[in-house]
Amino acid sequence: MQLTKAEASLYAKYRGRDFIEDEQYWLDVFEVYKDKNVLLPVEHTNLNVLKLLKLFECEKCGECCKYKFVPVNAYDIKRLLDSGLDPEKLSDRDGQSYLSSENGCPFLKEGCSIYSHRPETCFVYPLQGPADAESGGKKIKQIRIRLKCRAALKLARKIIAQTMSQGDKLLLPDLTIIPK
Repeated sequence: MQLTKAEASLYAKYRGRDFIEDEQYWLDVFEVYKDKNVLLPVEHTNLNVLKLLKLFECEKCGECCKYKFVPVNAYDIKRLLDSGLDPEKLSDRDGQSYLSSENGCPFLKEGCSIYSHRPETCFVYPLQGPADAESGGKKIKQIRIRLKCRAALKLARKIIAQTMSQGDKLLLPDLTIIPK
């Protein structure tokens, strides 16, 4: 895997240091990975997704509503149209339907006006679709998190710190976790 210049800089700055509790490290991580997906050391199962969503403490900053396109499924589309969405806001690309929100989410007023029936993508934020991974020689799906807001960073930090407390892992500055 090739590191970006920002990742290499982060690695050089913190290499060889115990940085899991270092506030500056996490601020630097947020700068490097803001609006990017990061792998969490958790297998993607429905139960694990629900557990992580319960741990997520939304700060209502609205960053999650600032995507250009939000993937939606058929059930989402029906609910959105029933909520008054202009059908022109929907598009299809590569076999996937999207809600266009280039100028901001059309449902973001003084908060989410469709919160109780928002699209699935919004419901599971900051978690993203799973990534293929390997654990103990077995292929698994691993949870990804989008570091778009500070609350997402806090969740990632909490999960990474829990994993690191087991003592048999090493956290690299680029958030890769490897066995000791």
